[in-house]
Amino acid sequence: MKILRMWYKPEAEIEFTLTEVWALTLFSERHYDYKCRELSMQGGLLRGMRNRFESDAKDATISLCLDGSTVDLLAKCAEKDPSLSGRLVAILKTLNNDYRKLNKLKRRKRKARCTQPTDAGCGMSGIQMGN
Repeated sequence: MKILRMWYKPEAEIEFTLTEVWALTLFSERHYDYKCRELSMQGGLLRGMRNRFESDAKDATISLCLDGSTVDLLAKCAEKDPSLSGRLVAILKTLNNDYRKLNKLKRRKRKARCTQPTDAGCGMSGIQMGN
């Protein structure tokens, strides 16, 4: 047995307000996906985050180190709130970029959807161009 390659998974220390955690909890409890609902159940991440607050002030904060998978799941829970979801997606993008840098991965180039030159772009690939 031998190690072929080491993989590194970045984590971000993220600060959450009590209001954000309560919003995520409400979205989690009402979500269609069981994995999202698990976050707010006993033993779940959001339940634990709520228990860490020392006061009930709306501007009270906690910080937590999370990896990309967890941030992705939280963003999925918050998909009904564009503001909260957008902030989580921005963190996720940063984590994904750092993952690529740490593991020396190159971005995949997207293949062009059109195989023939067209007059009006990809949506009209079947149209013949006049000479």
